[in-house]
Amino acid sequence: LISTLAEAFTGRPGVVFIEFPLDTQGLPIEYTDADVASAADAVRKIISTPAAALNSAAKLTSALESLLAAQRPLLYIGNGVRAATVQDAALAFARRYNMPCAFSWLSEDIMPAADPLFTGCPGGLAEISANQVLFRADTILILGGRLDLGTTAFQRHVFGDQAHRIVVDIDQPELDKFGD
Repeated sequence: LISTLAEAFTGRPGVVFIEFPLDTQGLPIEYTDADVASAADAVRKIISTPAAALNSAAKLTSALESLLAAQRPLLYIGNGVRAATVQDAALAFARRYNMPCAFSWLSEDIMPAADPLFTGCPGGLAEISANQVLFRADTILILGGRLDLGTTAFQRHVFGDQAHRIVVDIDQPELDKFGD
């Protein structure tokens, strides 16, 4: 149960459902305040993994360096940026480096469409200008964008494939969809 509770506080934020089988719901449970505190500490220990956070920070730094070294960079901002509440930081980065930004359909309101860095929402149903920006990019940093099948017209493997693509997401199953 401790690892299940810890999992509820890591990864993609959202609703968590823990089911207790009917035959156990009525059983009396004996515990002390110390038992509860010990369980809470165990959950905190699992979810606070400084080594993983440092590794993630190093990878993100490397990704940002690759993006900044590109001749035609593109920052693709997905709704995961909003879920992580880092949209202001992403926009500050884009504005500091005059970085063109593309958005997923759920995140397009993160930046005003009138902003000169806003390039739209590329994909299967997009305006041609958004897809042209995507096609011209030589490095694309995809932040919190799952690149769903509707966006990629069921061709995730060729979405921006002329560019060096870097995908940053906290959800390992989402990352696994991209292979290497």
